[in-house]
Amino acid sequence: MAGFEVWLVVAIIFLIGEMFTEGFFLLWFGLSGLIVAAAAFLGVADDVTQWIIFLVSSSILVVFTRPLASRITKKAPRGATIDALIGEKTHVMETIDPKTRKGSVKTSRGEWRAQADELIPQGAKVEIIKVEGVHVVVKKL
Repeated sequence: MAGFEVWLVVAIIFLIGEMFTEGFFLLWFGLSGLIVAAAAFLGVADDVTQWIIFLVSSSILVVFTRPLASRITKKAPRGATIDALIGEKTHVMETIDPKTRKGSVKTSRGEWRAQADELIPQGAKVEIIKVEGVHVVVKKL
């Protein structure tokens, strides 16, 4: 018969794993491990019953709490992230020179340093194709 210590270790492993993941998925298995550990500690379950308790409680927790977890961890709308800049058409504020790696563009999120594969003069219309750290990569339209 698996002692409550074994299930306690299993629960702790799942709970620690949850800290390194998102979406509250491993949390439910950790809680199920704690439930089985309690049952084993009280001596009310043999090995097969412990596994049944683990599988049933995990299934119930995952199925019934998944919508709640999805609401809590929903992703930010695309407009709230920097990636929303990709595809934006804008004008060059300062000439973009690939040799000196200088230049800037005005975006909906302020002024950004810009880079390109070609020399693009001030005032030219460009499209943002990528965000790399603190600058955007653009192409001339």
